[in-house]
Amino acid sequence: NEMNEHTPGPWRTTLTYDNLPPASNRLVALITSESVDSMCLALVKQRGAPLAGDREITAAETIANANLIAAAPDLLAACKQATLQKGDWVAALEAAIAKTEEGRA
Repeated sequence: NEMNEHTPGPWRTTLTYDNLPPASNRLVALITSESVDSMCLALVKQRGAPLAGDREITAAETIANANLIAAAPDLLAACKQATLQKGDWVAALEAAIAKTEEGRA
């Protein structure tokens, strides 16, 4: 049972806006790989609350969600280092957490 490898990191978040109705001017975050040009790995969109009971996803939450997805390869690598307890795994975890929370590499 062979496990497939994910697209190599690092991944990055690029912010843009949706210009199509009905979501005009809503934030869109594209998650791309720095190792694969022009490949969108994920798309995270801000949305309003169109139906009763739905919760709005704010621009800040959209960015936070995108940063979490973009940090996935770093988080996985840091977790692997921690389980092996080799290398500077604390620094790797701290860097992965910073990328998740602040969107910086």
